[in-house]
Amino acid sequence: MIMTYDHWICIEQAHGHLEGEIIRVKLEANEIPVQVFQESAGIVYGLTVGSLGLVKIWVPEEFEQIARDILSGDDSEEPIQE
Repeated sequence: MIMTYDHWICIEQAHGHLEGEIIRVKLEANEIPVQVFQESAGIVYGLTVGSLGLVKIWVPEEFEQIARDILSGDDSEEPIQE
């Protein structure tokens, strides 16, 4: 079943396609729908600065707080000791 969402919120801005994809994968790993947008010229030229290098991360409104918590690293688990 394909779910559609009416309202999407930009929750993060990354610098460059690679950083945006890292954020996308992190959210998708937590089962959060996500869309990543960057100007096509920024992708083609590999820009990471300025308006063409800016990548916007969007999630459905109902996932906003969960996504922000994940990206802020607000985990209640203890770090792994080696």
